[in-house]
Amino acid sequence: MTKRFNRWRRFWSLFMVAFLVSTIVLVVLLWPQREPGMVADLNAPECQEWRESPDGVFPDDDPARNEPCRSIRSFLYHQRITLRSEGDYDEFLVGARVRAVLLPLAIWAGFAAGTYLIGVAGSWAAGRLRKDKKRPTA
Repeated sequence: MTKRFNRWRRFWSLFMVAFLVSTIVLVVLLWPQREPGMVADLNAPECQEWRESPDGVFPDDDPARNEPCRSIRSFLYHQRITLRSEGDYDEFLVGARVRAVLLPLAIWAGFAAGTYLIGVAGSWAAGRLRKDKKRPTA
């Protein structure tokens, strides 16, 4: 037995589809890309000291725009992860892409479930109120 969608469920469905589309657009816009400057720094001999720096040792400040090895130094400063090769960078990007998909979708799913439960509870409460109003009082 299937129930027809009431107004609340139709509104909720339409809103969740629109919210899902906007979530997908956000994921596409924030998709981690492979940066050419980072790849160049990972292969440049002059950046070897930054590739071979011990784990847990990071630059004290964000490098200026025209400093050598800027991409790798900025990455080390902001991400606090030591990269030794392009393979390490690719592994980082895979993890970043997984997070870029799962986090927004988890937020969407939680919001969808929460609003649905609130709507169901509200519909149930409204139905109870209608039944109580129809019941004759003595």
